[in-house]
Amino acid sequence: MSWNEMLILRLLIDNPGGLFGSDFLALSNGRLRRGSIYTMLARMVRKGYIKESHERAEAPHLTPRTRHHVSAAGYRAYKDRLEAHGLTELKSTFSGTRA
Repeated sequence: MSWNEMLILRLLIDNPGGLFGSDFLALSNGRLRRGSIYTMLARMVRKGYIKESHERAEAPHLTPRTRHHVSAAGYRAYKDRLEAHGLTELKSTFSGTRA
């Protein structure tokens, strides 16, 4: 698991209501980039680390949005990676959260 994937899982753990792709960009303090976030999210969905829920567009001229949530497998993978590096604290180091 890459460190960017770890960051994505941490952000989802901190935001149990889920996040949209643009939220990851805003909350990552520049660590995640628009050009790669959606590719990483799709890969993590395939791995089973993230679940998606699709929301209707708020207006006819807007497109539907996808909200991402950490899965049980994603939480376990995150915790296992921390423990493999001798870290057990799950407290976030990020200040921004969204509900």
